[in-house]
Amino acid sequence: MNVKTAEGLIGASAGNSMAGVSLRIAKEAEAKGDTGAMERAMGYAKDMNHQAERYRARAEEGMQEEAKETKEKEKLEQEAAIEKRRQENREAKARLEESEKSPVDTVEISGEGKAHLESSRAAEAVPPSMDTADFPGGSPAYTKAGEISQAAQPVNISVSV
Repeated sequence: MNVKTAEGLIGASAGNSMAGVSLRIAKEAEAKGDTGAMERAMGYAKDMNHQAERYRARAEEGMQEEAKETKEKEKLEQEAAIEKRRQENREAKARLEESEKSPVDTVEISGEGKAHLESSRAAEAVPPSMDTADFPGGSPAYTKAGEISQAAQPVNISVSV
């Protein structure tokens, strides 16, 4: 809450309270039949109501300024968040380009994975022509026609996460 808002709310509250006191005095004076005291109290109540209105207007100005400042602050925060995302995207793109430049990908297979592979091969009864021991590098290589190439060179692949 800014100063104008706080000042306006406090002033308006005080003005309304003092106007209420003046009205009570005016009613008491009317009951006694003292028109002079009643008129003075009503004039004072009127002045306090005007003062309270001025303070209410000041409070409204303060709230409008506060809303404007909040809006500007949110806009700046949003722009900062957008710039942060752009920077993160640039960094991710740079990492991707860097990883694409790397000529070798590697894959590590855990011992559990190797055991699973061996057990699945035994279950499938791999034909002898498909035995990986027959191929250089331990695995078959295929031509574009889909045939197994005996003269294929082993390819080193390295994948890291």
